[in-house]
Amino acid sequence: MKIEPGMAQHVPEAAGMLADAFVSDPNTAYFFGGTPAQRHPLVRELFEILMSARIALSMPVFFIKLDDRIVGAIMGQDTTRPDWLPEHAGRWSRFEAKQEGLAQRFNRQDEAVNRFKPQRPHYYLGVVGTHLAYQRKGIGSALIQHFCAAADTDKASSGTYLETTNPLNVTYYQRLGFEPAGEAELDEVTKLWTLFRPTPSRTESSRHADGK
Repeated sequence: MKIEPGMAQHVPEAAGMLADAFVSDPNTAYFFGGTPAQRHPLVRELFEILMSARIALSMPVFFIKLDDRIVGAIMGQDTTRPDWLPEHAGRWSRFEAKQEGLAQRFNRQDEAVNRFKPQRPHYYLGVVGTHLAYQRKGIGSALIQHFCAAADTDKASSGTYLETTNPLNVTYYQRLGFEPAGEAELDEVTKLWTLFRPTPSRTESSRHADGK
């Protein structure tokens, strides 16, 4: 599997793939409510905005393609955290206005995520998803390991931080080296877990690289 940097021209395809993967996820249900069919356009637009903004700022966005089809995508932030460009910030404001209370729900989740995040600079893994037809084939794990490797080689980074509202994901992330950081309740039915994977010590990284 070849992992490639995300390109702006592939954002619509990647966002559609992620929307298919996440439309029934507890997090998108919390944000948008309704049925999966009703929220699918909003989920797709959400991922298009996030991915476009991050690619424009050279944030970490990576795709896996098979037979010219995007079958996996991951995106997040590195340690620099630059402000969004005006065109993406404006699009985000218009998006938040589409549903009553949507901005408040985003803020509630951001507050929970920020409550447990590391104090030292780190990478933030915002979204990772796999095409429905290619799940359970190691694509998501390969993308996460690639993302974490980028964090590990950044001398400013203390590790990789993420959150999930799917309880099945907690043990999955733990198998990939993440440690629980904290839990919060977003509403009566939606719980959020945060996890952190510390950057291995430079000594340990060198030992692994040498095969010792």
